Amino acid sequence: MPVVRVAVIGSGLAGLTAAHLLQKATARGPTGEDVRFEVHLYEKSQRLGLSSASVVFKDAQGRQRLIDTPMRSIQGGYYKRTFALYRYLGVELIRHNYTYSFSSLSRSASNIAWRTRFIYSGSNGLSLRPVGIPRACNTITSLARYLALVISVALCYILLACFSIYHLLRGHLSDPRHPISHQSLEDWQRSSYVSTHFVNLIVLPMFACVCTCTRDQLLHHPIAEILEYIALTFGASHYLVKNGVKQVAIRLCAPLTPDQIHLNADVINLISTEDDQVVLTLADGSSHTFDHLILATQANQAASLLSLLAKSLDASGASAESLHAEHERVDALRLFKYTPTVVINHQDASVMPCDHDQRDLNIALSEHLLDSHLSRSDDKGTLGCMSFEHVMATHALDPSLTGDDAVYQTTNPILPISRVISTAPFERVVLTKQSKAVLSCFVPGREASRHFQGQRHVWFCGSWAAEGIPLLEGCVVSAERTVLAILQSQDPSICPSKAHLF
Repeated sequence: MPVVRVAVIGSGLAGLTAAHLLQKATARGPTGEDVRFEVHLYEKSQRLGLSSASVVFKDAQGRQRLIDTPMRSIQGGYYKRTFALYRYLGVELIRHNYTYSFSSLSRSASNIAWRTRFIYSGSNGLSLRPVGIPRACNTITSLARYLALVISVALCYILLACFSIYHLLRGHLSDPRHPISHQSLEDWQRSSYVSTHFVNLIVLPMFACVCTCTRDQLLHHPIAEILEYIALTFGASHYLVKNGVKQVAIRLCAPLTPDQIHLNADVINLISTEDDQVVLTLADGSSHTFDHLILATQANQAASLLSLLAKSLDASGASAESLHAEHERVDALRLFKYTPTVVINHQDASVMPCDHDQRDLNIALSEHLLDSHLSRSDDKGTLGCMSFEHVMATHALDPSLTGDDAVYQTTNPILPISRVISTAPFERVVLTKQSKAVLSCFVPGREASRHFQGQRHVWFCGSWAAEGIPLLEGCVVSAERTVLAILQSQDPSICPSKAHLF
């Protein structure tokens, strides 16, 4: 049986999914006989990317607890292919509907003052449980104001949900001809009936956490993807992987032998041969030849790797047309912008509101961001790891651990943190109008002015390479599409846009 060799660079969810599916796949070749795939996975770190930042923590009772870093929850409605992948792998999920607190922080010469603005004590799914009442509402006047706020938030949320569902059902959110597909959140806010206060209080902090970006970056985020997320997750619950995402990584790696998984493997050069094979050169000096290459990395990392291939083409005297095509792909990849983010696991309760106002997820932002009426922030000061332009989210990891034993995970801390267990820096892709405009070029089967997938047998997948907000779902969707496109290159009867592998 003929063997097609495929290299996958990157071992996040996209890379592991692509490697797993291809290793298990067979296709019918041009001569009619079955073709199997031999996949080699390359990761420059010492651990697989999907669970590389997860840590094991020993609590006060001596029990070991696994902390997924960052938090890897998925929500019903939006993560359809991720749910399907987990079912296919036999991964057990735990339903976990979060409660939320929304707070603002104000600075004085001597301290930081917390003000809890809103508490939601219900679930992510449909719930009749009431909202919580912040401790600061200790007078009849303050309580009356808060109840009025609750009614206002409820009405705005219903209006936003109806608006989102309407546009989703009418197909406007995925139609490039509809005006809403070209609007940013800031553009949409100016013309919508949803109050600015509701957007500042709930929508901006919540989606700054979902997208892991600054408030200003979120204002420039395309609104269609945000509305789609709201519509698809309406009334849906959150789920976590039981025993951590390492279980997912183990199951995805199962078809690969140890010889096919290469850790500490830093790719320093790519060469495209005359017959469109790809030669990888590693930092240890070894070279390996493959029929296909999948770049399951961040788009900016893929751009750097693809630049190496373009240099090799230039050195080999390739035509100007070939060089232009590669530089065009690199330029398109560089349109995907990334923002730094930090996740800290710790036992410092100072980044939480007062005990009465604490919930599962505690979102806090600088006071001036909340009251700036969608203007750009001029405050770039910092006390913690990140500037005050960021939204800080702290997850109380285990409600059974209280007091000094409590464990928290804070993303983008804007306050200093002590009693640190681990610190993990990341980069998160943030969708922009510019990157959205070229996304179709990386989606197999989509109408586009150019198609960048598969040129010289180089393919791409990752959270950035699929429609929607760049999340785990995009990793799974793009990996499956890429595998189907490679299978179609062997067997033209396969239609990538109408098939699923699990």
